[in-house]
Amino acid sequence: MGSASGAVRSFTSMVVAVALLVAGCAGPASLGGTADQRAASSSQPRTLVVATDAEVEGFGEMFAGGKSGPEHLQAMVHRALADTDERGNILPQAAAELPSQEAGTWRVLPDGRSETVWRLRPAARWHDGTPLSAEDVVFSWQVAIAPDVPYRQRSAANEIDSIEPIDGQTVAIRWKSFFVGAGRLSTRDLFLLPRHRLEESFVADRQAFVNSTYWSSAFIGVGPYRIVGWEPGSAVHIEAFDGFYGERPRIQTITFRSIPDISTGIANILAGEVDVWLGSSLGTENAVFLKDQWEARGAGRVLTYPRQIFEIRLAPEDARVADVRVRRALYHGMDRESIVRDLFVGLVQVAHTYIIPGTSGWEEIDQRITRYPYDPTRALALLGEVGWRREGDGSLRNDRGEIISLPFSTTSGVKEREQTQAVIADMWKALGLDVVIQNVPLSVTQDASYRFAATDLSGIAADFEGNMPRIDSRNLRTSQNPRGANVWGYANREVDGLLDEWYRTPERPRQIGIEATVMGRLSEDLPILPVNYRFEAITVARGVTGVPTRTASQSATNGWNVETWQRE
Repeated sequence: MGSASGAVRSFTSMVVAVALLVAGCAGPASLGGTADQRAASSSQPRTLVVATDAEVEGFGEMFAGGKSGPEHLQAMVHRALADTDERGNILPQAAAELPSQEAGTWRVLPDGRSETVWRLRPAARWHDGTPLSAEDVVFSWQVAIAPDVPYRQRSAANEIDSIEPIDGQTVAIRWKSFFVGAGRLSTRDLFLLPRHRLEESFVADRQAFVNSTYWSSAFIGVGPYRIVGWEPGSAVHIEAFDGFYGERPRIQTITFRSIPDISTGIANILAGEVDVWLGSSLGTENAVFLKDQWEARGAGRVLTYPRQIFEIRLAPEDARVADVRVRRALYHGMDRESIVRDLFVGLVQVAHTYIIPGTSGWEEIDQRITRYPYDPTRALALLGEVGWRREGDGSLRNDRGEIISLPFSTTSGVKEREQTQAVIADMWKALGLDVVIQNVPLSVTQDASYRFAATDLSGIAADFEGNMPRIDSRNLRTSQNPRGANVWGYANREVDGLLDEWYRTPERPRQIGIEATVMGRLSEDLPILPVNYRFEAITVARGVTGVPTRTASQSATNGWNVETWQRE
């Protein structure tokens, strides 16, 4: 394996060349028009450019999750009843206040059920000027529980027994039991929808409802910005909404760009064409490079914080990786210590689970985790138990003498992923596996119909609650639920029950005990193979302030407070 420093040097040369090309192309265009036109243009506030490498497919729970990026734009144009800031605090958004037992708006009923009362902000308006109403909240829940609407997860919605309007701006939500998330209904829990725009198609033509342009170019929300332009696969243009219930946005217009090629994205940052880069795709080399070549000259800041892990996903329908002994063998065959030392220059740690060390409950969870140290001998013994034996030529063969071929995919064009994949592939080849690289572009991996063969290197948020839908068998991705969040194919009724218990447990120590039990079980069953922790890196150009990191809360977005962002 080549040194990380050599990779950085070659990458640096490539990016600088692209940056010069982008800057050269951008320069002449900025000089177009007459002197008077240029002077008039310079007097207008410049549009803030926010970019990510992920395409914005649409908004709402039909499109939630997956690649980090589009959720930030969604937070700019839409708000829920409540939201989470970067420190993990739950804040009222479209709701006037959070339900509480002290105020009498969160009650436990004699039969064990509970009730929360939510009051909407009187000034909350949809982008077409229509007031947000209690009937909108009821309608939003009806959509969330409709089995033929392909929501990714319905954990909170399925816990609701009924929603009744008290008046035009107040609803009482009756829960089937005590539910810990009842007082913090975010976009993932109850995505607010405009009844006056959508009810007719929802009732009369469900397919038209699901395929409506409302979810993309015709979207209206209750957020601080509204959509004024939509370029599929390229950019979304938004402007400050005068009817926003909260503080008026300090930046008038924002262009949210999709730049799938990370090298082009870096070049645009260097050339000053991108003001804020969001998402999780920059990676170690790019972050180090930008700190040296961009931040060091005062052009902006590179902000890094732990947020994700790299993990090997295993195709649930592929017989080659269905046996847990094969999964454990693949895990023992990975020298993850050398990966973090040589490839990530010691900036990250090996991951044995998807919980970040030091977070709430980490000590108890860590004690329950089964570990799989690098041990090729043990890996070969496990493979021998399923009938795969290494022959004299070094190849692994089954009992019919056939060479074991193992497809291995990741997102093409993302350097950090491809480098990590290459190292792991070499380790598996050393066991005798015929590893076949089958990488695909981001545009393919983000499609709900995408299926990989056998193994895939991906990334997920390092958070227990955020990943609960991924291990809940009731969210399995199937032909009936093509956007189900459980793409791992993990189905365990005991774990489902523990997840339900977690949602009904208000005491944090008891929650931690449940988390430790679940994570211990996952470390035995291995629906995924955690590889190493990753940090998320974003860039903020000089003069732009207010953009938050999201260290403490995995459910927060960088755009949750976009109305307070400023440009000097």
